[in-house]
Amino acid sequence: MADGAAVAALIEKFEAAGQGHVTQQLASLPSEQAQHLTAQLVKIDPARINTLFERATTYTPPDGGALAPLSEMAPLAGTGEQRKQWRARGLAEIAAGRVGTLLLAGGQGTRLGFDHPKGMYNLGLPGKRTLFQLQAQRLLKLQDLAAAAAGTTSATIYWYVMTSPATDDETRADFEANAFYGLEREQVFFFCQGMLPCVSDEGKIMMESKYSVAMAPDGNGGLYEGLAVSGALKHMEEHGVEYVPQYCVDNALVKIADPIFVGYCVEQNAEC
Repeated sequence: MADGAAVAALIEKFEAAGQGHVTQQLASLPSEQAQHLTAQLVKIDPARINTLFERATTYTPPDGGALAPLSEMAPLAGTGEQRKQWRARGLAEIAAGRVGTLLLAGGQGTRLGFDHPKGMYNLGLPGKRTLFQLQAQRLLKLQDLAAAAAGTTSATIYWYVMTSPATDDETRADFEANAFYGLEREQVFFFCQGMLPCVSDEGKIMMESKYSVAMAPDGNGGLYEGLAVSGALKHMEEHGVEYVPQYCVDNALVKIADPIFVGYCVEQNAEC
């Protein structure tokens, strides 16, 4: 298809979706700016954006009722013996290589006054450890505990790290510079979450300038598509990973792949 025909088709697609305002400036833009905007628009499906907006703003619970908080939630306490059993099961699953963990690490430390990925933030602990380092050390310790419990020499927990376009390069460089914090390079799988156009309260795609669409990371919900597109799901299947506890990078107190929680969920066959 010739460039002119391709641009005409692009304009038609956005107009058909009621988003024609984003292409109105194309004809009057300087060549370089027009190319920039066209390159952005080619990657955007306006009909999908409309669908996402509608679903997000008109959602109705499946039973037709209103969303409401749970009236009660019993704590996961269990007896001392039960907790020992859950922990043993969790450690056994880890030792067998069936447990990975998913880190949501797309955020920047702007609110902390830190102009880098949040995981690189130094918490001010005596050891001057960053969030990435602290979490890597917990993974290493958990691997050792699982291996000892199973009577094996080693155990591997694959670490799936979801970055964002704003943090991806620097996050990868940080791990490289720090020798993956003692982990094996092959057990850390980086993938980048997607981007979506910003939309107004009326669902109209917003422009950052005459030649640039305002874009933002697609949020934690975008991890499912990110897992599939990046090959992370295929990696899990190929390496026998069945259980993938998830957490956010700024949770400094997280019990990563907590064996008690893992063991409980496995024994309950819980979809959690």
